[in-house]
Amino acid sequence: QNKKQRMMVRAAVLKMKDPRQIIRDMEKLDEMEFNPVQQPLLNEKVLRDKRKKLRETFERIIRLYERENPETYKDLRKLELDYETKRGQLALYYDSVKNAESVEVDSIPLPDMPHAPSNIHIQDIPLPGAQPPSILKKTTSFG
Repeated sequence: QNKKQRMMVRAAVLKMKDPRQIIRDMEKLDEMEFNPVQQPLLNEKVLRDKRKKLRETFERIIRLYERENPETYKDLRKLELDYETKRGQLALYYDSVKNAESVEVDSIPLPDMPHAPSNIHIQDIPLPGAQPPSILKKTTSFG
């Protein structure tokens, strides 16, 4: 009797929660965790724990619908799949930015230039927008 009542209360509480909001909350945590520019406001453990709690709640809601409403269950599973895909892309992007930051410019090999003349002086290289000296007419003092 008591156990049945507890189960009903739990189910009612779960039904009041919006699974889409839970996914949005997890997305916010991901955006915080996988932001390559800004350090997360919460430390890694807090982020992990929050995400774990949200996931567990989402799982409970899904299991509830699996029994009671298979159609909603399918929608929520798809929502979860989309979330996981987006999270994976975010993590990949974050990793690639972080890896790019750790590359030292000097470690990037430059191609060999076998035909490059070695007698070019810096002052001989024209600057963009600079006018090369005219070879047609010599300037005189008359103008």
